[in-house]
Amino acid sequence: MVELKKVTIDDFEMVYPLLLDFGKPDTSENRDIWKQLFINQWETDEDYTGYMLVDDNKAVGYMGYIFSRRKINSKTEKFCNMSGWIVKKDYRKEYKMLLYEPAMELKDYTLTALFSTKAAHVLERRLGFKELDDCYYYIPANINPLLLLFKRKIRIINDLNYIIKYVDDISSKIIEDHLKFKNLNHLLVETNEGNIYLTIKQLVRKRYLSFAEIYYISDKKLFKKYFDQIRYHLLTDLKYVGIVIDSRFIKGMNISLKYKVNYFVSNQYMSDHLEPEDVDYLYTERVIFY
Repeated sequence: MVELKKVTIDDFEMVYPLLLDFGKPDTSENRDIWKQLFINQWETDEDYTGYMLVDDNKAVGYMGYIFSRRKINSKTEKFCNMSGWIVKKDYRKEYKMLLYEPAMELKDYTLTALFSTKAAHVLERRLGFKELDDCYYYIPANINPLLLLFKRKIRIINDLNYIIKYVDDISSKIIEDHLKFKNLNHLLVETNEGNIYLTIKQLVRKRYLSFAEIYYISDKKLFKKYFDQIRYHLLTDLKYVGIVIDSRFIKGMNISLKYKVNYFVSNQYMSDHLEPEDVDYLYTERVIFY
């Protein structure tokens, strides 16, 4: 008889053989990465980190639930990032929806589904998930200082000790919550109209070219207003040759040179009041895995 059970860190050894079906080799490094899904990273009130399907004392299905709390539009929002849906082929027809059922019963949560498989994507659409984003852009740095002659100057700082002193409480909490994830960098953009805090990840592409992938923007209006200056200083000050950013964060902007990349399947979310622009990749599998 197949049972649906909550998952905690104590269940990792049972579920791990199933996770190998994703195709990643069984190495100590990959094992440690997968294990992060079973840890309550941000110490929320929930006493579990996902669900598994168990048959004859073996895990035949699994989905991680990554819980967090965010302050958005002056309100504390509850999030659940759903990650790693997998069900053994012989059980899929009858039990494929079962791992989603507990999430559908969560009240006042925003659900996110990033990097879903095609099979999971179909199920999520059936459940009512909406598109978060279907593409992102590579945007080269602005290397022509003449274009900035009549624009106000900015300064970009990557000194974390300095940044912490000059960000608001929301940004300060984000920094505190993500310090252990060494794949993230923190930047402060100082303008005459206020500061912009950015959480970024360094992406290294061909010929060791580094791009700044934007994960979080504290002030989206100011970010759009000073976008050209930010592009320029990311190159001259920090040696980033460009920006990588999801399309929803540059909506309505006139950017002449950009390169579109479609996601394998669109990222999705479910919320009764948040807009796509309100949802980013902090506190999710994007932080833990990538």
